[in-house]
Amino acid sequence: MSNYVQDTNFAAKDALPSGDAAKRIKGTEIYDEYGLVATAIASKVDKTGATMTGNLDFGDEVRVRLGNDSDLQVYHTGTNSYIEDTGTGGLVIAGAATLTLMQATQGQNADKYIECTANEAVDLYYDNSKKLETTTAGVTVTGELVATTINGGTF
Repeated sequence: MSNYVQDTNFAAKDALPSGDAAKRIKGTEIYDEYGLVATAIASKVDKTGATMTGNLDFGDEVRVRLGNDSDLQVYHTGTNSYIEDTGTGGLVIAGAATLTLMQATQGQNADKYIECTANEAVDLYYDNSKKLETTTAGVTVTGELVATTINGGTF
């Protein structure tokens, strides 16, 4: 196979009259195409790592699969969204200071479900109102406590 060299002196070939045997390829077209190919290559994500600056959109039923055996999958069915862990370990969701599980609605109308504060309380909410809070002494229940059975303990 021949070795090819990019020649940027295209003016000489471009100046030849149409039909001249020496004008086999219009050099400016090759140069333009080379530029398009170089740009396309530069804009691709490298398999060894890259930084994305735009959105990465997936259609319904398309899964993001992580792990050698696809142990962790994130997907949307068109109705429900899933974070699915099928591996041998557990699913750990960690937050540096506070971890809050909320209704998907954003803003002031979003209802809290669970709020976990590092080295402090775990709070459970009903209709955005705290009903159960863990404390250093045990738990605090706000509102009525209904139980089918209570065994032992001092009341």
